[in-house]
Amino acid sequence: MRAISARCPVYVFLSLALLSASLGACAVCGGAKNEPASEDQAGEGREYLRLLGDISGTVNYLEQSGGARVQLPARLFISPASLSARSGSVFIVDSGTQAVYRYDRYKSSIKKIVGLPSYMDSCVFVKTDESFYLSDPFKRRVYLFDHNGGLVRTYKDDFYLMFPTSVAVNEANGDVYVADGMRDDIIVFNGVGQIVKIIGAPEGKEGKIFGRIEGLALGDGKLYVADSESRKINVMNLDGKYMYSFGQDDLSKPGAIAATDSRVFVVDTGSNSIKIFQDEAFAAEYRGKNPHDRMFSQISGIAADEGLVYVSDALAGKVFIFMSPPTGGEKMASAPR
Repeated sequence: MRAISARCPVYVFLSLALLSASLGACAVCGGAKNEPASEDQAGEGREYLRLLGDISGTVNYLEQSGGARVQLPARLFISPASLSARSGSVFIVDSGTQAVYRYDRYKSSIKKIVGLPSYMDSCVFVKTDESFYLSDPFKRRVYLFDHNGGLVRTYKDDFYLMFPTSVAVNEANGDVYVADGMRDDIIVFNGVGQIVKIIGAPEGKEGKIFGRIEGLALGDGKLYVADSESRKINVMNLDGKYMYSFGQDDLSKPGAIAATDSRVFVVDTGSNSIKIFQDEAFAAEYRGKNPHDRMFSQISGIAADEGLVYVSDALAGKVFIFMSPPTGGEKMASAPR
């Protein structure tokens, strides 16, 4: 997969977010009621997601960009806003420390790669070679970095790209899909930074297909677009043509999204839970290890890779690791050491 995260929440005033957490409020729920999950739902959720722990419990030191190793701080992440995973590496954007980190599952290590380009939260997408894309809503740019954090290319357009949020990349042809949080359409750049198309309305119909784009993900040759206004997931082919939608009866406010060949994981910020779709049909809701758990404070991002699912919690300052048992044909991961 991106597993991506993506419209990324903007936590400009972190102190206010922390204050909300201390009062037991969820800053992204928008007043929606968190109805308890049924015992059946929670049981199904545990079958699809099995908690292994959080990343901070799997590493012993923090590697700096220059190679120096330092002792882990008491709280590794302050406010993780988005994440992306590929081939055992997880790239995490922390708006609290204003940095991007790379977690290596096989080495059980974590390294600070690069600082954020501005004080607005960025979304990240990592490729197979561990080069990665970073959106910058404030400067209206998307940056491509190599695996060491060196700047390779800047994607921009002063007319069409107003507020870049989520990013997804088709590695087969190099197309870069960028969700614009102001225009609520998707700008498609080619590998050298030229706009090749704008995705916004279904073929043969007038008006925009997207109400409010909250996240993008690629999986099974499709582009999944989470739309919080219409409360559904729109499915496009990779040429940007609308195919169909799902989830409108199961989602209250879809946010970040991740996809594999057979499953789609959607962060529902209205219920502060993870909704799981198997072959695009609703399968389960996960809120915690037990039927009536509320283990998440504020889910901000989600990514899937090699049978594992990573979930960032901005208010708790944690990145959780889950195992997602395969359904046939999918590669099963080994648990982090």
